[in-house]
Amino acid sequence: IAGLGKDADFELSILDDGRSAHIKAKAEGGLYFERLLFLTNGYNIAIIDSLRNSSDVAVSVPRHKIVLGPMELKDKNSSDLELAVSISSSQNGRQNVSEINSKTKRTGFTSQFGAAGGGCSAATVPLTSPLSVSSVREADVSWLAVRERFFVQVLTPASHSPAMESTAWRNPSAPGNALQIKRVSAALIEDETVLEPGASVSKEHSLFIGPRKMSELRKMGSEYTKIMSFGTWAFFCKMLLDLLNFLYSIIPNYGIAIILLTALVRLLLFPVNKRNAESMRKMAEVQPLIKEVQEKYKDDPKKLQAETMRIYGEKKINPLASCLPMFIQLPIFIALFTVLRSAVELRYASFLWISDLSAPENLFREHFGFGVNILPIAMALTMALQSSLTPTTGDRQQQRMMMVMMPVMMLLICYNFASALSLYWTVSQVLAIAGLLWSRRKRERDSGESEAVLVKETRQMRRDRLRRESR
Repeated sequence: IAGLGKDADFELSILDDGRSAHIKAKAEGGLYFERLLFLTNGYNIAIIDSLRNSSDVAVSVPRHKIVLGPMELKDKNSSDLELAVSISSSQNGRQNVSEINSKTKRTGFTSQFGAAGGGCSAATVPLTSPLSVSSVREADVSWLAVRERFFVQVLTPASHSPAMESTAWRNPSAPGNALQIKRVSAALIEDETVLEPGASVSKEHSLFIGPRKMSELRKMGSEYTKIMSFGTWAFFCKMLLDLLNFLYSIIPNYGIAIILLTALVRLLLFPVNKRNAESMRKMAEVQPLIKEVQEKYKDDPKKLQAETMRIYGEKKINPLASCLPMFIQLPIFIALFTVLRSAVELRYASFLWISDLSAPENLFREHFGFGVNILPIAMALTMALQSSLTPTTGDRQQQRMMMVMMPVMMLLICYNFASALSLYWTVSQVLAIAGLLWSRRKRERDSGESEAVLVKETRQMRRDRLRRESR
């Protein structure tokens, strides 16, 4: 609206209650603008905007927008996927919550910038690419949100808006001309209207500015929890986040809560992991027989397959049994990764030497010029130890190589992950190692008892034979 831009002469006054503010300004054509702001409970602000025509002629109020944001990428180790715009809208009578981020197909920021590449490599933009792009979506918008990793702004109109606009700015200093989104904003768009002399129009909004926290979003309605962007595994993510906060309510330390959560998850999956370990052990025991069959029938694939399945049947082994636990555990592991990476509850939460569970440890940075992270190193070591204790079914030389390569790869990948993730993974592997050692000791004890019984039975049989012969 002409005269109500960033250079307009706005008058601000704080009301006597200290929780309300009044803003007013004069626009062109005899329009007067007023905004009332009321601080309500929590992180919410009630907004009432009014436009009044003080002229003697009808005034057309053009299509205009109410801007939300911007939100910026502040941490250099953060991903620009953490910057996103969420929209709740209805089209063709169906209500839907969607998100626009750098990876959204067709409507995402990458597509809007016309970037090339992507996938495993970073998408790149031409040198002539604009520094910002905007996209308008015509839809019946019920609320709009702009978020980063930990915080979010949500604007909810009292009556639906007919359209919305999203805007993204790229980082022109990104290496290799890679596309890196550094800032996003959004806006509700209101249609053109005509005000007769002395007439006025008002629009009410509710503005939330605060942490991207499940408990706070639930207060506004269950639909708003989709701003958490948990994706396919939202059910597991919400369940694990609620459990983490419940454990924190008992012992108010998120480091201990993560350890307890890890122990509960391992306990829940213990029957599955035990069955998997038994299956792997049986597979390892029959490997000599399998190799003999492979050598004997190497020129006859059908006979080789038949003999292999015969051995599995005689030993009561299901070759697919070791795959099932992986499929069962995968949703839980992905959900834990998602929750521990994005939970605002972990921001600046300390544990032992860790000052912020949502960030890498970064120890001795002031001395070495780079951060030392102990937990990822411990994670790699426990991974190697767990691999050495796990029964193998393949080539031993190849297994030894993987036992070294996998921990090294995971160390490089996870070195700058949030401490909470490294803590979870390390504790999980320590518990897995304890379970493997317990199973091995139990198996050895049972084997020893079986041998003792066998020896006892053999001696008794010998006595019976001598007794019969003496008769």
